[in-house]
Amino acid sequence: MTAIAPCRNSLIEHPPESNFVLSLMSATADLWVAGRFDAAREALVEADIPMLREWFHCYAQDTTFQLWRHGITRSALNKELPKDRKTPGDASAKTKYAIFERDAWHCRFCGIRTIDPRVPKRLAKSFEEFPWGRRNLDKHACLAVLATHDHVVPRQWGGSNEVDNLVTACWPCQFSRVNYRIEDCGIFDPRDRPPIDSGWDGLCRVLDVA
Repeated sequence: MTAIAPCRNSLIEHPPESNFVLSLMSATADLWVAGRFDAAREALVEADIPMLREWFHCYAQDTTFQLWRHGITRSALNKELPKDRKTPGDASAKTKYAIFERDAWHCRFCGIRTIDPRVPKRLAKSFEEFPWGRRNLDKHACLAVLATHDHVVPRQWGGSNEVDNLVTACWPCQFSRVNYRIEDCGIFDPRDRPPIDSGWDGLCRVLDVA
């Protein structure tokens, strides 16, 4: 089956609300570090935009819809996995965070800033109203800009856990592609573009506060 000529960086286009949530989450982190916990709580609550939660859960994770937006049908994609493949386990936590640091906490596909996944867990320990946990499927709007790792060559297609095959991705970019290859989705190889370094720290400064 012929691969699609690359013509896009990602299947996803983040709405403006994503950057607004990132700004509010950054304000939350600054207030937290300054010891202004009541103000941090207010900023955190304001950042929980229902529209962004709905976009993430209803549209960003809908692979069929995201492919259709670009004129691709799932039935036309190559599903012939290598017969002699050995699917490795997932990358270690140490490797994942090394990738996040290397990529300066930016999604290597769409370029958006991302948040350290440890930060919401830390905030949830102090703010009971922060909707985070296994029992709350909606969680918080910052889920749409949370950092994760992605295998450029999917594990199902023989991709390894070597750092050269791993990149930082926002959750929407990862979930919209699932285990399809970038050449099947018409996506440029993110490794051909250098990471964006804007000085963003993924809000890791929250983790340094006792």
